[in-house]
Amino acid sequence: MKKILFIFTTISMLLIACSSNGNKTGEQDRKGNDAITIKLVHEASEDHPQGIGADLFKELVEERLGESVEVEVYPNSSLFDIDEGLEALQAGNIQMLSGPTAALVGMDPAYQLYNMPFLFESTEQLRNFDKSEEGLLLRSKIEKNNLKILSTWFGNFKQITNSKRPVNSPKDLEGLKMRVMAGGLLEEQYTMLGASAVVLPYSELYMALQQGTIDGQENSFTEIATANLFEVQDYLTVTNHAPGSYPFITNKEFWDGLPEDIKVELETIIDEVEEEIASVVSDIEARDLQTLEDSGIEITTLSTEELEAFKEAMNPLYDQYRESIGADIFDAALNFGK
Repeated sequence: MKKILFIFTTISMLLIACSSNGNKTGEQDRKGNDAITIKLVHEASEDHPQGIGADLFKELVEERLGESVEVEVYPNSSLFDIDEGLEALQAGNIQMLSGPTAALVGMDPAYQLYNMPFLFESTEQLRNFDKSEEGLLLRSKIEKNNLKILSTWFGNFKQITNSKRPVNSPKDLEGLKMRVMAGGLLEEQYTMLGASAVVLPYSELYMALQQGTIDGQENSFTEIATANLFEVQDYLTVTNHAPGSYPFITNKEFWDGLPEDIKVELETIIDEVEEEIASVVSDIEARDLQTLEDSGIEITTLSTEELEAFKEAMNPLYDQYRESIGADIFDAALNFGK
């Protein structure tokens, strides 16, 4: 009888223990399921403005909302390239993304504005326009695609590189195969100068240059330096013809469904991240220009007259794309601060 009682007691204790462990696991699972996970994708290295912004966003979110929100950052197109990332973002498979404005052109041609050559003169001017009535209107155009721009991170202005010859005038671009991020305006700006434009994802750029599939490309000192493009390019011309602009985008349904207190704190963090990026952009540019100077790539600085020749050659783009961008937004940008 004692033996039977012992066995019964032992089994009962085991059942209670299993039940207790099961409840504990369930509580952990519920806590995990209640936490909001933000998967954040970008295409750049961690020392690029996109990488700096993404990592700072993660740091601040987990510092202030760590009990409620977890951020997973996927740099260097490690999870998706930008086009795939936008599709995943629309579907709600990821929650946030940073990428170039040019990637949005297929959703609305108005996003070609920030690619218009020589339209803006400084990142400060860009940031002020981005927060103006017309700038906010531009931001909102993506919302019909279940996406929402929360902020725009502006990097440094773009330069031209190639592996064939120094470029001192628009004529020097004739016959070159130039990589562009998207079609439309970016493609047209080179074809009208006699070059061939090839649309190619950023993740494929280095290999295409290395293999000679294309001859050149346009990017800021930062992309050229952090992606080691100077290893496969011989000549760089300083044109500062268009800004690097990187909208910080979320899935609109995800954003609208967030608890209000979390959303308010995220908005505060996003504003702080934008300010931090703006404060370090000039330092990043100086750092990356030094890297390029040390690399041995031949750097051409245009005279005032040579730069004016580029502006004049690309001026027809203004009339050509004014209506597709939207006359109200384009004219506001053209006259902004004047």
